[in-house]
Amino acid sequence: MNDEMYSSYDLLDILCPMHAVLKETGHVVHAGPTLHKVFADKPLIGARFLERVELRRAHVAYTDTLTGLKNRRAMDHVLERLMQTEQDFALMHLDLDFFKQVNDTMGHAAGDQGLQDFARRILAETRADDLFARTGGYEFVLIFAGLTGRERLTEIATRLIKRLEEPVMNKGQECQVSGSIGATLSCAYEAPDVARMMADSDLAL
Repeated sequence: MNDEMYSSYDLLDILCPMHAVLKETGHVVHAGPTLHKVFADKPLIGARFLERVELRRAHVAYTDTLTGLKNRRAMDHVLERLMQTEQDFALMHLDLDFFKQVNDTMGHAAGDQGLQDFARRILAETRADDLFARTGGYEFVLIFAGLTGRERLTEIATRLIKRLEEPVMNKGQECQVSGSIGATLSCAYEAPDVARMMADSDLAL
């Protein structure tokens, strides 16, 4: 049986992205916890299917479940790669201000919706090669590969704050927050160090 017979890839993503039992036709008949164990010695799972499973697993490992943004693990991976390749980059810390008040007055469901909305706004202002990660409750980090200009970094920060300050409506109530941003450039250091850059950008908030 070849890989082309597995027509249920997209359905599998919806039902159970990690594990599933298939008919000989390739259709899902049962989702279970032991995909590799069940099919270890059987020719029902093709290489493309297993590759899809591994890609999905990696995606989940590097993704913040609430916002869909990258997580701290993904950020660490990108920073490590940038340091290894000695590529210049800008590192930006972004904290949401007054967001705890939203949770306290409107509830956690409204807070979660607000976080998702703010994440979409900021993501829309970034390039495909930029990294935007959620690293804490109301804390985010942006990494801009190849960015070395302070004026450009200031322009980006100003634009992001402006987008954050646009109000969000939740069940007829207006929710408005702001943000604080601190940033640094790798080219500003004689020998860039990730820990020091993270501390400096956090200090600059």
